[in-house]
Amino acid sequence: RGENAAIGAVVGGAATYGACRWLTAREQQRVENAYYQSLNSGGPVNDTWQSDNGGTRSLSVSRPVETSGECRRVSATIDDPQYGRQQLPPETFCRNASGQWVPA
Repeated sequence: RGENAAIGAVVGGAATYGACRWLTAREQQRVENAYYQSLNSGGPVNDTWQSDNGGTRSLSVSRPVETSGECRRVSATIDDPQYGRQQLPPETFCRNASGQWVPA
């Protein structure tokens, strides 16, 4: 499914390793969900939660930027009291024939 592919795109790249090595699978899913929420709404998304180690983590996903036709680029930042601010690299998604967002 495209959703499962997106989690790889969102958190699987070498550039994202710094942030993602300390995110749990559940937190990685939160990041993925926020990307799709941003793509579907066309606006920014902010989320805050309690991590398993007790710290408060926050996620800010930018408003999608059109790159071409049916494609959009989103960026995200994760703030953690222990690890600081981690900027995730921009990710590009395109609408498929069914109207779903899939990683480009």
